[in-house]
Amino acid sequence: MDCLSGFPARFFSEYPSIGGEITMNLIPQATRIGIALAVLFAAGQATAEVAVSQVAITKVEAFSNNHPTTLHNINAIGQVVGTYYYGNNTVQRHGFVISDNVQTDIGTLGGATSHAYDINNSGAITGQSTTTSATTPTSGFIYSNGTFQTIPTLGGTQALGRAINDAGQVAGSSTNSSGRYNAFIYSDGEITNLGTLGGDNTIHTTYAYDINNRGQVVGQSIAADGKSYAYVWENGQITSLGALPGGAERTPAGVSEARAINDAGQIAGRSLHADNSSYHAFFYENSVITDIGTLGGNGSSSYGINNHGWVVGVSDIDVTTNATHAFLYSTETGILDLNDFLPENSGWELLLAQAISDNGDIVGYGRYTDPLTGIVGPNNSAFILSGLGFTAVAAIPEPSTYAMLLAGMGLMGFAARRRKTA
Repeated sequence: MDCLSGFPARFFSEYPSIGGEITMNLIPQATRIGIALAVLFAAGQATAEVAVSQVAITKVEAFSNNHPTTLHNINAIGQVVGTYYYGNNTVQRHGFVISDNVQTDIGTLGGATSHAYDINNSGAITGQSTTTSATTPTSGFIYSNGTFQTIPTLGGTQALGRAINDAGQVAGSSTNSSGRYNAFIYSDGEITNLGTLGGDNTIHTTYAYDINNRGQVVGQSIAADGKSYAYVWENGQITSLGALPGGAERTPAGVSEARAINDAGQIAGRSLHADNSSYHAFFYENSVITDIGTLGGNGSSSYGINNHGWVVGVSDIDVTTNATHAFLYSTETGILDLNDFLPENSGWELLLAQAISDNGDIVGYGRYTDPLTGIVGPNNSAFILSGLGFTAVAAIPEPSTYAMLLAGMGLMGFAARRRKTA
């Protein structure tokens, strides 16, 4: 999960410069499983109807090199960006994009390594790459139509583009002249320091993780008490989101962080809380922070949210081990284990969900066991889960009508299992 937190400068090592692009077809052994998914939900007195769609899960191995692949984000038209180990190297990485089932290595800015972190609905990508420059050895970038545009720094030597909206604005982090990382927004060729929540940005770090189409940025910033809190920035104003009840009283310096924001201003992240020293995923709307809870374990974290308000992330599944599962959350359903919607013979155990598109497509990683051979793959096998539709809701039918409804939809024999929330 290193790619999900902080500034990934530790990924960069010195290697001979390798640039250029490689285009290959999606791996032929990609595993697709078509199943019918029925989601029933209700919020308080509100009611909802069954929403049904065809679900497929694809195992992604970038360029078939059998090395771990990380998928970072997916846009509304199904284009996916991520990072893979370049060639047969187990250290050197390249960013890539999947579009129309074709994988393309986006290359680098002349250095050995690159990461592709986000893609907007026009196909523009932002991320970070090593360079051949002595003054800026790592640079943020915008990649579009095969061309790189570098992002300037805030006076330091490194920059990272973390998220890009449909207007081409980029949110990210850069070192300043003191060598500390500060959050920025890059728009129309200008880079702006987002400031802090009252802390000294010459000795502390501030990160930006996401930006929506309104230009709102979220991340984590240092406050005057020396602790870091989730924030939202808009039009020059940075505002703390606070923490879950009791979270600010915990001893760790990183109290809360905001990971994703949708166009309605709904925010997903994680925060310390009163019960113990672990983090819980949260959902933030209209100045109210809500504890998403867990799938039975101690902790959880959320990483993505779409414009329907659906949140994805990772949760512990029991209190005695470090085992995790990917989750899906909405205010109507509460927290759901994504594995509960997979058939028994899928071969998958979904461990973490990183991002979700407006169409309901989800990227993340898990463990895949070949149903025919029984061969167990690594815990970081990348997946694309597609087909989770978002249907307008009406009334939930009476229990006596479920069998007739499911039979009419060809769903007899499939039952989604629900895991009790913590």
